[in-house]
Amino acid sequence: MTSAAKPTDTIPKPTATSPSDAEVLEYKRRLFETADRSYVNDRLSVTLPPHLHGEWIGIDDFSQFHAQAKGYIDGSEYLGSQNKVHDRPDGSTVGDVKFMVIPKWKHEAQLEQAAIISERNSGINSDAASERYRAYAEQMGLGVERDSSTGRRISGSELQAHLPR
Repeated sequence: MTSAAKPTDTIPKPTATSPSDAEVLEYKRRLFETADRSYVNDRLSVTLPPHLHGEWIGIDDFSQFHAQAKGYIDGSEYLGSQNKVHDRPDGSTVGDVKFMVIPKWKHEAQLEQAAIISERNSGINSDAASERYRAYAEQMGLGVERDSSTGRRISGSELQAHLPR
């Protein structure tokens, strides 16, 4: 009869020997770095050429599909040894995220579009925001229906008038 290993069996037991000064210094350094988040930031920071933007993107199917639809590609070639902390063959995965890159011009276009849409959807100064949204769409040759219901309120009597009797 075999017994399963208990989780506490893998935890190192404290020893009676005193650590060296170097071990104490290394332990204190790690505590400080972890508390300061720089240890994590060092693991996630990636140096890229100036024409690229990189992000750590979820490894779930939806996140990967969404990123690829926007133009992101695998960025494992840009990772340094400090980023490769898992046993995946390409080392591009840290926890549940994978490093991907996109040309900077595409990322800037995404930010511009997100700002325009966010402003329009916020409802603040909705007429001006809707006009900027329409101008942005028309600049790209897209038409926007003028009678959009975004930000528009309708009274009960107006709604009743549109219902078939």
